[in-house]
Parts: sequence; C-alpha cells; structure tokens
Amino acid sequence: TENADNPDGNIYTLLELPKYIGTGNYHNYGIAITGPADPDKETRPVRIDTNLNYEWPQISGTKDAPEPMPLILTITVSGLTPGTTYNLYKYCDENDVPVRNFNADAKAKNNPPWQVIKNPPGSTWGTSHPIQSNEKFFLRCVPA
Repeated sequence: TENADNPDGNIYTLLELPKYIGTGNYHNYGIAITGPADPDKETRPVRIDTNLNYEWPQISGTKDAPEPMPLILTITVSGLTPGTTYNLYKYCDENDVPVRNFNADAKAKNNPPWQVIKNPPGSTWGTSHPIQSNEKFFLRCVPA
C-alpha cells in the first residue's frame, strides 16, 4: 500500500500477496525494527519470541480485533558479562519506556526490575512468560 514505507504508520500484515492485474508482479511488504532507542548504549539485546504467529480469526474486511488469546513469550537476553548483575525492566506502554538512565528512571518512578539477572554463568539468559495477545510487553535489560 502507499503507507508501507511510512515510519509513523501502523504495523500490519496482508492476508494474501496483492497481484497487480495484468503485470504478474507480486509485491511483498515488510517492516524492520532496528533496535531500541538507546543513545548511551546501556541496554543488552532482548529477543522476544511467541509460541504462535497468528490470531484467529484473521481480520478480514473489518477493523474489529479478534478475541485475545493466550501466548507464551520466550525471552532471551544476550550480550551479558558473566559475574555482572543486570536489571530487566518491563513496561506495558511504549510511552513509558525511557531511552537513557534506565535504573535512575525506574527508581524515580518506583518501577522495580521485573527480573534481576544475578551473575549469569554465560553470555545469555532466558525465561518464558505467559501473556494475552492484546497485551503490550516491552523489556529493557541494563547493568544493575
């Protein structure tokens, strides 16, 4: 669509690839998430995977979202230094996620770490967490 390259546009998927009549050309659309805003390079990479990659029923011809469904998130933090303690902060609204001074911001807002990763034995740490598909879930991991 004409808004596929709009950085302020909504994220969406298409049910089927559109075919432009008469050309035989198929056009795919995508979005790239290049990482969190972190000008001071404090955060460690956090990857969140879900056990499902769909909602049912699919949205087709309506703007009504399907009923929420349970998901299991697999959370993996990488780039950790063994013997260092990290704070993993959870945010439920994108407007609440700071871009720097994560520990100080959390203390000022009385937002304790969602998880404390104490002395990881290796460079990665992981856990799983259940949520509903209509919930927002943002994580930032920084040295304690």
